[in-house]
Amino acid sequence: MLIGRVQTLKWFTQDRVRYGQENGTALCWFHVEVQVAVESVLRGDVNTPSITYSYWIGNRGTVGEWNSLMEGARYVHFLRRVHGGLRALVDFWPSAIRVTTGHHATIPKSSDMPEVIARLVLEPGEDFDPRRLDIARRNQRW
Repeated sequence: MLIGRVQTLKWFTQDRVRYGQENGTALCWFHVEVQVAVESVLRGDVNTPSITYSYWIGNRGTVGEWNSLMEGARYVHFLRRVHGGLRALVDFWPSAIRVTTGHHATIPKSSDMPEVIARLVLEPGEDFDPRRLDIARRNQRW
């Protein structure tokens, strides 16, 4: 689990897997690769300035919450190790929580991770800017 800014998102539309059936139609899953500039590690042993992880997402239309990261945005990323690489905690569904409250110079190292995450996403950081709360503006670069 770490805090970091999404640097790039790469969609590999040719790299797909057929899995499952819905109403008799095969579902295709596309590979997405995320490069993140690491700001702080909340749990785990990541000790590099950036990491790359991946997840898979279906090719169907989506409604509701799904893993829709934005380049340039900061998130708490929930990751797991699989075969020596990093993967999102789950595919398709959100595995990251957007942090729009700015940077926090001190992040308490605590075993109570839900409280730490709640503070990150709810309490204003040192460079808090209320415009960051408007997460609907897709072209923001913070």
